[in-house]
Amino acid sequence: MQTSKKTITDNKQESFAEAVEVEIAEEAKMSEPAHVETEKATEPADAAKPRKKAGKIRRIIGDSLIGITVAFTVYLCAGMLYRIHTVANPFFYWKVFWNEMVIFGILTLLTVDLRTGFLTKLRAIPFKVIGWCARIAACVVAGAVLAVAGSVIGKGMIRTASSADYVIALGMALENGKPTQDLLYRVKTAEDYAAKHPEVTLIVTGGNQSETSLSEAEVMKQLLISDGIDESRIITEDQAQSTQQNFENVAKMIDPTKPVVIVTNNYHMDRAVKIAQKAGFTTVERLPALSDPVFYGVNIMWEVMNDLDSAINWNKKKPYGLPSNRNGLVSTSDQTPEIKR
Repeated sequence: MQTSKKTITDNKQESFAEAVEVEIAEEAKMSEPAHVETEKATEPADAAKPRKKAGKIRRIIGDSLIGITVAFTVYLCAGMLYRIHTVANPFFYWKVFWNEMVIFGILTLLTVDLRTGFLTKLRAIPFKVIGWCARIAACVVAGAVLAVAGSVIGKGMIRTASSADYVIALGMALENGKPTQDLLYRVKTAEDYAAKHPEVTLIVTGGNQSETSLSEAEVMKQLLISDGIDESRIITEDQAQSTQQNFENVAKMIDPTKPVVIVTNNYHMDRAVKIAQKAGFTTVERLPALSDPVFYGVNIMWEVMNDLDSAINWNKKKPYGLPSNRNGLVSTSDQTPEIKR
């Protein structure tokens, strides 16, 4: 009997122990998800929604655009500062230079935002709105610059020159009293056209006296004469400070209803034609000259800034950057020192 009672007691203890183990196991299973949820709930809110990192393609594109923008800004800055310190009248260049720096500051901001998305990273709604407005404005500026630059480059390739009564060769600022490569290209193009059309009259334009007391027009006239063009075929307009004044002055010297051929560098051609038409010239032909590849980008941006300014100030007649007075500009046709190419 004692043995039977002991066996029954042992069985009850084993059953109780097994029941306890099962209960503990079930409690462990039930408590595990709760424990995990508790840990997740205690994590920082930022960790719950990690910010997405820029993808590989976005990083590559962003880094490339940042590099291109910064490199072109440095190139543009160097080219403009060089001209500012070599031309006789740097007023125009300073104004355009600072405007260009503002434009490229905006473009750099846009490329950095494309790479990082920093403009809209702040969570507060007012800051997100401001960031999106800044991003959209920067995109509009970038689109306008690229569109105008493409138009300048494309239209500069158009050549329509045929027969005409006059060739108007536009001047360009001298550097340290000497003609630039672009100005030499203009003179050469006008000279070649004159050789093929002996009946045409050449009009060289441009004031802005240099350190040699010579105007742009006088320098161009000397170069043409030295290359064999008869002086009697050349008319000089040496008072203008801008392309607009070039055409306004020439329109007073000849009949603007007669056909004219405009000679200037390819990047400058489209704007020159528009200004000539506004000045009253009815039949305008294009004869674009080559341009110096070293300063081509600088000159394209110069034209972009002028075109954007014309679009913004469409109702103003004053050309971009033109000073309010013309003191000191006098005719220099009686001074003829030797010009070095």
